Amino acid sequence: MAELFDQWSVEGRQSLISHKPINVYEMQSEGGAVGAMHGAAASGSLTTTFTASQGLLLMIPNLYEFSGELLPAVFHVAARSLAKQALSIFGDHQDVMAVRQTGIALLCSNNAQEAQDLAAIAHISSVKCRLPFLHFFDGWRTSSVINRLVLLTDEQMTQMYPFQELDENVRKHGMNINQPNQRGTAQGPDVYFQALVANQKYYDAAPDIIAGVMQDFEHITGRKYELFDYYGDVNAERCIVMMGSGSSTAEEVIDEMNANRNEKVGVIKVRLYRPWSTKHLLELIKTRLPNVKKIAVLDRTREDGAHAQPLHMDVVMTLSQGGIINQFDVITGGQYGLSSKEFTPAMVRSIFDNLDKDKSERMDSFVIGINDDVTHTSLDTYVDYANSGYDSSVMARDTKECLFWGTGGDGTIGVNKQCIKDIADNTDQFVQGHFEYDAHKSGGVTLSHLRFGPNPIKAEYVIDEADYVSVHNRQYLFKFDQVVARCKENGTLVINSPWDTLELMESNLPRHVKQLIGAKNIQLYNIDANKIARDVGLGNRINLITQAVFYQLSKVIQPESYAINELLKDGIRKMYKMSGQDVIDMNIAAVDKTLANIFAINYPQAQWKELFDTHDVKHSEAELPKFISEVLHPMSVLKGNELPVSAFPEGGILPASTSKYEQRSIASVIPQWNADKCTQCGYCAFSCPHAVIRPFLLSQSELEQAPAGYESRKTKGGGNDSSYNYSLQISPLDCTGCQVCVEVCPDDALTMVPIDNVVEDQFKWWEFSVNGVTSKASEVNEDRTSRCSVKGSQFETPLMEFSGACGGCGETPYIKLLTQLFGKNVCVANATGCSSIWGASAPNNPYAIPWGNSLFEDNAEFGFGIAMGYTDRRSTLRAKLEEILREHDPKLLPCDEVEQAITLYLNSFNDIDEGNAAAKQLKAVLKQYDLMKPVLGTEVNMLEKQSTWIVGGDGWAYDIGFGGLDHVLSRGKNVNVIVLDTEMYSNTGGQASKSTPTSASVKFAEGGQTLNKKDLGQIAMLYGNVYVSSIAMGADYEQTIKAFNEAESYEGTSLIIALSPCASWGMDMKNMMSIQKLAVDSGYWSLYRYDPRRIDRALNPFQLDSKRTREDLTKFLAAQKRFKKLNILSPETAKRLQHNLQEFSDNKRETLIRNSMTETQYLQFLKVKFGDTVGAEDEVLILYGSETGNARSLAQGMSHELKRRNCKTKVMAMDDFDFADLIGMGEKTERTILFAVSTCGQGEYPKNCQFFMTDLEHAVEQKDTIGAKVKYAVFGLGDSHYVYYNEAANKLDEFMEKCGATRMMDVGLGNDQDPDKYDTAFEEWTPTLFDTLKCEEPSQELLPPRYTIQVMPNAVAPKYYPSFKYVSSLPVEMNKRMTAPNYDRDFRHYIFDASEVESFKFSIGDCLGVAPSNSLDECTKIMDLYNVKPDDVIEVSDSTKSYNLRMLDVFRQKLDILGKPRRRFYELLTMVPGINKEDKDTLNYLLSAAGKEEFETLRNNEYWNHIDVLKRFPSAMPELSYLLEYVPQLQRRLYSIANSPKMNPDKIELFVAKNDWVTQTAQEYREGVCTKFMQDLNPERNDWVFAKVHGGTINVPKSHEAPCILTGLGCGLAPLRAQIQERVWTAAKNKRANIGEMTLIFGSRHQKDEYFFQDELEDYHSSGNKTLTNLFTAFSRDQGTKDYVTDRIREHSKSVYEDLIEKNGYFYYCGAGGNVPTGVRNEVKNAFKQHGNMTEEQAEAKVIEMQLNGHYNVEAW
Repeated sequence: MAELFDQWSVEGRQSLISHKPINVYEMQSEGGAVGAMHGAAASGSLTTTFTASQGLLLMIPNLYEFSGELLPAVFHVAARSLAKQALSIFGDHQDVMAVRQTGIALLCSNNAQEAQDLAAIAHISSVKCRLPFLHFFDGWRTSSVINRLVLLTDEQMTQMYPFQELDENVRKHGMNINQPNQRGTAQGPDVYFQALVANQKYYDAAPDIIAGVMQDFEHITGRKYELFDYYGDVNAERCIVMMGSGSSTAEEVIDEMNANRNEKVGVIKVRLYRPWSTKHLLELIKTRLPNVKKIAVLDRTREDGAHAQPLHMDVVMTLSQGGIINQFDVITGGQYGLSSKEFTPAMVRSIFDNLDKDKSERMDSFVIGINDDVTHTSLDTYVDYANSGYDSSVMARDTKECLFWGTGGDGTIGVNKQCIKDIADNTDQFVQGHFEYDAHKSGGVTLSHLRFGPNPIKAEYVIDEADYVSVHNRQYLFKFDQVVARCKENGTLVINSPWDTLELMESNLPRHVKQLIGAKNIQLYNIDANKIARDVGLGNRINLITQAVFYQLSKVIQPESYAINELLKDGIRKMYKMSGQDVIDMNIAAVDKTLANIFAINYPQAQWKELFDTHDVKHSEAELPKFISEVLHPMSVLKGNELPVSAFPEGGILPASTSKYEQRSIASVIPQWNADKCTQCGYCAFSCPHAVIRPFLLSQSELEQAPAGYESRKTKGGGNDSSYNYSLQISPLDCTGCQVCVEVCPDDALTMVPIDNVVEDQFKWWEFSVNGVTSKASEVNEDRTSRCSVKGSQFETPLMEFSGACGGCGETPYIKLLTQLFGKNVCVANATGCSSIWGASAPNNPYAIPWGNSLFEDNAEFGFGIAMGYTDRRSTLRAKLEEILREHDPKLLPCDEVEQAITLYLNSFNDIDEGNAAAKQLKAVLKQYDLMKPVLGTEVNMLEKQSTWIVGGDGWAYDIGFGGLDHVLSRGKNVNVIVLDTEMYSNTGGQASKSTPTSASVKFAEGGQTLNKKDLGQIAMLYGNVYVSSIAMGADYEQTIKAFNEAESYEGTSLIIALSPCASWGMDMKNMMSIQKLAVDSGYWSLYRYDPRRIDRALNPFQLDSKRTREDLTKFLAAQKRFKKLNILSPETAKRLQHNLQEFSDNKRETLIRNSMTETQYLQFLKVKFGDTVGAEDEVLILYGSETGNARSLAQGMSHELKRRNCKTKVMAMDDFDFADLIGMGEKTERTILFAVSTCGQGEYPKNCQFFMTDLEHAVEQKDTIGAKVKYAVFGLGDSHYVYYNEAANKLDEFMEKCGATRMMDVGLGNDQDPDKYDTAFEEWTPTLFDTLKCEEPSQELLPPRYTIQVMPNAVAPKYYPSFKYVSSLPVEMNKRMTAPNYDRDFRHYIFDASEVESFKFSIGDCLGVAPSNSLDECTKIMDLYNVKPDDVIEVSDSTKSYNLRMLDVFRQKLDILGKPRRRFYELLTMVPGINKEDKDTLNYLLSAAGKEEFETLRNNEYWNHIDVLKRFPSAMPELSYLLEYVPQLQRRLYSIANSPKMNPDKIELFVAKNDWVTQTAQEYREGVCTKFMQDLNPERNDWVFAKVHGGTINVPKSHEAPCILTGLGCGLAPLRAQIQERVWTAAKNKRANIGEMTLIFGSRHQKDEYFFQDELEDYHSSGNKTLTNLFTAFSRDQGTKDYVTDRIREHSKSVYEDLIEKNGYFYYCGAGGNVPTGVRNEVKNAFKQHGNMTEEQAEAKVIEMQLNGHYNVEAW
């Protein structure tokens, strides 16, 4: 309603009173609107507003002011439900009844005609009575119905308007400077009461004044209204009293009952509810209803706990005050129609029937329309029409009823509204249009109820049986029984489907549908509207196609050609004039194609009607949770009205994760995966708004169970997932067909296909994936770093899935990602708005985490309260656990295991990852010792850290909830806020908010928004202690993840502002992600992060992540209708406002750039700005290309180290650097550029360097020159297990050189397979870099330690539990040396017992990660150096947590004291206070370029460990706190599992060579930490290890039929033995199994000493089934000439070629690294060349191909 006023304001329509254009002001909330109204009314102006529901409640305080100050004004209210146990946007009178006590006059309209008429009466009466008025009508029914009305003319309105009273009652009392007075004072108990009663005379006079206005209205218009209107028999004996649209239904029934049954019934329609006029109601009853003895009073509200409802009480009190109550035999009270519950003729009859029942059967207080099987107050609405004498319908026979089954977003409702208007305008018929929606934002069921006929239509209820039914989604025929059931006999049924022949209909229609069609003799038609829409480019917009069908078949407008070619096409031109001529042309083309494609289906009616009525059920109800089968499924098939009260949980609390059972099947086309093209980047799943497309990792055993046709490929890119098979699956029944995934896919690996072609297979594949494949997330994402990557995050199960959001929604991907990053620790407080509707429309709950909604305006406070409440309860639990440790009560601490578990939990109290695992371990231990209740009490659910997220849209955050949000931000508490910024009120149709940008044409800013967008981020940053980030997922995936991670980890308040494209922007939502990128590239939206923690590190807290623009702003604006619309409406205004937007964006961007600068950079910026020349020759430019954040972190680390050496640096993403500045740079200027770049996908570049690399490649092609004065160096990040190892870095280096730049040093090749991953190579690379750059010596200032340590003299600390990563404790069953005691190499066979480990699983190719301990002797050495004792206890604290540790545990199990110190450790020692000159000089020499060789010798040849270094430099002993920071933590060691899980599932076997050696110079004996630790394991002592299974790097064949060539050296036999055992077991269990050839080539030094598992292997080779087909050995030192495995490959090259090429087999090499893998590879290639006639290049390409598809595997060390 207000939107129309805004539109009229833009059009310049004038007020009839002031003769000036209407002024419309949008406020931040209803509270703001009523405050502004209060001021306007106080000034003597006329003012009005429109509101409903919760908005009206916000106005209550001011409504008291309006009535108390006698201020005329009118509030128009579409009466709606209030949020109680749930929000409801539907209609009843709860909101109006909540304000009846305020003193505002309440006037009720019953239908659309009355809404117009009584609105006028309300305005006139308000002025004449000098009172505020609230004019209300039924929301959703009256407010949205389309009817033919008799409009009031301007002349009639002017004639009625009380201009004299306007001056007397309004203008005269207005505040102004010429009439000083005071209002709104404070009064005491001496006068307040009297002053209040002084107003009573106005209320006493009001009813007669209003009645007089109504009489004047009748005199002028001919339409009669009274304060209480009666309709019915003049001799009525039974009467209903009610308000609202239900009275029209009552009138229909009353006509039928009086005419056909002589029932003598009637209805009193209450129009003026406040002030209540006892006089007028009594007068009506006494004079016109003398025979009434029985009254039923109906309230469309419910006041819990009241003895009666409001209208009921008012009527009873009136009859009592009038002294006539005893004249009535029965007065009943009933409640009806809450939340738009249908009020049907049958219900009216039931109410009248109840009045006639005797007292024992009658219900004096009842509800109607529901089945109350709990308190048993409901009336039965069933009527036996055959025996009652009632007609089954009260609808006039000549009224035509039509029912359209549409899908939200397909345009059905919009075009039906236009259709109703066309019929009204072009025929003499009366019309009515009413529309039903389900709770989904888009894609839900919509029903359009259209009625038209020669007589007025009173029906205020839905159509039960229609003459014409149009089904726009064929899935409804399978899902809803009512579709055909609601078509009349001999009616018309139109189906939108590809089934345009009888044969297709026969084979596709469900049997029960065909039976009903035949039984009702329905005329059946088909139109393939989706195909027509796709053919002309309309996507899923089929509305005008189905409308053309309606006009053609219904013949409602004659001739049909006129209806289609004139009305419909003219409507198209009007409807889409803002969308451009191309859209108009497409829609007209669709209409033209329609008529030739309507097919009548002449079915065998006699045969169909005899079909057996059966239904296909998707799930057995017995398999489903009770709530799903008894509530969700009935509601999802539109049978919610039939559910009894007992079906619903008290308090409105719903179970989690119910949306997965809905399976709406609304898409006509869905994506299909091409596995061969896919690079497994994860972008599609990352971007999917509904979580319907997901990656799965399958073990070999799982893959063997997959259904037919299930596609998978070997995982790419190395990492923890490398041992698995990768599959991408789509949930076809949940997909919305939005195509976002197709648009973001960089590989064209997804295409949209008709759902009918693939749904059966995809459904099977999806069900198998989600039910038959275990999540590997905990394995592949063993820490937050790997989880916080695009690919890694998508292996985490989304805990928000299948929401009710629109297809392509820009909000849901953020929340889905939030749940993937932080899992079940997330708790959401959600503001009312789009996100609460798609996230919580009962009964579909997409969340598997706690979620709550309070109101629109108070969400920040609501979330704050949740967080503080949880924090308080957790702090109580923490205090209790600390007390238990302190008191050391043996009843609560019966053993070390309990103490360990509690201590580990407290140590990780505020960490999500470690805390979750520690909580799980604690619960398991406490349960084991029956201590759950004694230790945890009632707070068992408080163990895990809760991450509270306050979620809402811009309407909440910028407008209505800003005050509360601002207060929460100011408190500094640990809560997180995410604002889903759609830049408008998207939930209510797209009204302007303070987030709406300049020049956008939206509701309440139809003429273009003139104001600048509010900068919420800048406001929050002013507090200084709030983490703030601005993100746009489609522009930078990595930055989005980083912002989430930083916000969650910040122990304070955080705010994330997320750009969220919306369908209301007027764009194709398949481009949802690319429009975000365009927004950032054009400078419209900026990416940044403000992190207060950086201040403590003397860093700029503000980081700008989008540093340059690449696109013109006009390109962004042109992609959206909200901006294009103004170009059509007012080109000059559009030009001016868009110029203002450009200026605002530029200025804001410049401010952000300034904020991101260091002082030096800012000084340079100012010099450039004012014309000074600034050279950058001495500045090192560091550019990075990063996909997961590692390269960015490395670049920032590089900058930090250079700054320590007094070098100026500038760090940015490669794409943020203007490449044009690089060409020719080196011809004139010296410049140093350092690159850090990772490789992703199939050797692709990261997203934030793709523009740069494309430009660089183009420069190479064009032979453009950079110039030799540009010196550069490249460091790459890669994984040597991956074919494209550091491909991006090598290409970058090659291209830079080809463009003439000068390479300073060789490419640094970081390798994830190195002990410290890429840091290993980086530490070796950087000294050369510093030397090349001639850097100064680094600063010698020692910064404060990250950790603080305090000795706790009397404290006790339990034994140290290594880490959450080691989730299993495995007892040692066997530790057997496999070589003779006097042999120089110690090979050992270990067996660990896993039988007691819950859900323990492993697969062929997996590894076991073992947590080692340092030897006690070595620990004693370092403790002696620090003069501490093993049992000394220290408290360790950092910024987030504190915990106690024994000194022995610090050195034995926490710190890697025997590891090689990193360079930074040596640098630390040089800065230790008190270091003597000799030690300092020596250390500085080792760190210098001159001492590099000696340094590397000490590290790699002498293998100096941390103890060695500390002993060598005794004066450089750092404090213990620095050791915790600079000495790495002791890491697990991975060993290939040497047994088959099928042969021995409860055991894990390892085959390990002890790692020991003698140093080159000192000749000291050294032992590897883990193999030394494992060597000492003793089964007889019941020793055990902490361990975890990890995926290995080898690929297992999909089928045992594939040939395998296994090549192993030494303990490389371990994973090969597991493979052999697997096939041996398979052959033994299944004699018919077709086992492929298997060849083992085993090599070692001596057969006598190192032919491991000889008997076992030879048995496998010689046994009857001969599973091990060939067994070849090569013992290199048993003869004069060395004999290697490569010799065996050469000798059997023909078999190698046949097995690998002709039979598509698998090759494996496991063993020592060095030159051996290359030698083996060369021999394999030689076999290909010799027997396959391949060239060297072809053979190499073949091996690479085998590597990519998992057929060539190397595991070397």
